[in-house]
Amino acid sequence: MRHAHIKVGVEASNPQPLKALKALEHASNYLRHELASRLDLRHTPELHFAIDEHPEAPARIELLLKRARKTRGTDPVS
Repeated sequence: MRHAHIKVGVEASNPQPLKALKALEHASNYLRHELASRLDLRHTPELHFAIDEHPEAPARIELLLKRARKTRGTDPVS
């Protein structure tokens, strides 16, 4: 768990997906610091970002978020 590979869904209307990726890479130290302060991990992994080019990625993310909200009992839809 020394490295975390994170796939990022970028909207199709975004003309510069690489710009979003560069912004995340630039903020990776801050994000890593935030993870370290919020999670109880022995080592905080290095963050590596890549664009998720799978066409069904946004729908899958919405499904996972909805499932997580439901598990926590905070799903406003239920």
